[in-house]
Amino acid sequence: MPDLLGLSDEVLLHILSYLPSIDLIQCCQMCRRLAALARDKTLTRSLDFYLETRLTPSDLKTYVNRTVRDSIQKLNLSSLYWFPAQDLRFVSSCKQLTYLNIMDTKLKLQDIEKILQTLQYLDSIAFSLETSEVESFKKVYPQIKNLAIYFRGNRSTLERSLTKVFPGLEVFRFFTLALFYLAYSLTGRWRLTYSNGKRSPPEADEPESHQSFAFVEERCCKALNSRNKSRIYGIRMTEVEFKSKASMDEMLQSVGECTNLQILILRGLIIPRGVTFFDRLLKSCPKLTSLFISMDRRPQNSFSDLAAALKQSSIQRFALTARGWLENDRVLIDSLASCDSLRMCSLVELSQAFERKFDVQRIKKIVDNNPQLQFFFLGTKSVTNADAKQINRHMTEVRKKRPFFSGLVIQLKKSAAAILKDPDYAQQAGQIPDCC
Repeated sequence: MPDLLGLSDEVLLHILSYLPSIDLIQCCQMCRRLAALARDKTLTRSLDFYLETRLTPSDLKTYVNRTVRDSIQKLNLSSLYWFPAQDLRFVSSCKQLTYLNIMDTKLKLQDIEKILQTLQYLDSIAFSLETSEVESFKKVYPQIKNLAIYFRGNRSTLERSLTKVFPGLEVFRFFTLALFYLAYSLTGRWRLTYSNGKRSPPEADEPESHQSFAFVEERCCKALNSRNKSRIYGIRMTEVEFKSKASMDEMLQSVGECTNLQILILRGLIIPRGVTFFDRLLKSCPKLTSLFISMDRRPQNSFSDLAAALKQSSIQRFALTARGWLENDRVLIDSLASCDSLRMCSLVELSQAFERKFDVQRIKKIVDNNPQLQFFFLGTKSVTNADAKQINRHMTEVRKKRPFFSGLVIQLKKSAAAILKDPDYAQQAGQIPDCC
């Protein structure tokens, strides 16, 4: 530390410019000189705290003093869903803001309107809003040129209504959440971009993989082969039944050629007995971060292949809806407990209750051993109400240490067929952070 502080302010500022915004806050806690440098206007013009689980409301409040507020021009607070609204309302006093992202936060419509009315230089904003609230805007904001909204609801009249509120709008983006069975899972935020009422080209700095989002429903290989595979960001396949090893090899080869694939949804998956599928799948898709699987028939093979593949992968979001996995193969749970990259996990057992006692401690390990886990859901008929309450109490205690975490274990009371036909059933059980 003495050697570091022996450097000039100019050199230290250059070093600090390579640090993410959260590390600038950490520097403020080291000494007064670094605290002053970490708040220099050259460093605070653009601050990004997107989904920063290390950030606390008190640290943010201490760092963003009046000097910092007067210098911020770009600010990203998206997905700080566990922050109380009052800890984010300081943005209305950041007078120099030109860009603001407050998606997936607790800020309400009245907070958004205050921000729009107060910040005269603001021309780009992103926020979350219910579709029904669009008509509740009380004023017109012609200064906004770029708008992005994360929403749930019918979009049919949305564009027309927003054009009245934001008459100067040049680019408008939708972000959409979709539930996958009981999985509480984000199957992908795909963007619909409009410019003067027409779909516009992607932004210059937008990753190429975000420019195409493919949902392949049937005959997956033929459908994929007709697309530019390098631009496919996500795929959804339905009724994925491999009648032979050759058909499975064809599918793996076709998916593996999607070099930017990050989201894969497999519905109605049926795998031939005795073949290795998941290990080959994850090795062929090194960028894959979200894997959602449903098997409405009892699988013919063990889940050990899936467990081994997950342990060696970088999967962040995983959802499994199937029969028999909880009864026949506990190795999957142990694998998830050791998956360091896991952020969202949803497990649904569709079988009837079985005789072996439900292993509460094994389920707890998934939550305890994954410090970055933001959401966990387990639904099964095999868990008793007493065990479910015990695990839920444990997750409540975890939330005290990790405020960004939320989780739920429930005893399923619907039949398998009814569950698979009711994708909104999960909404009755609890809330999910939008970022998951």
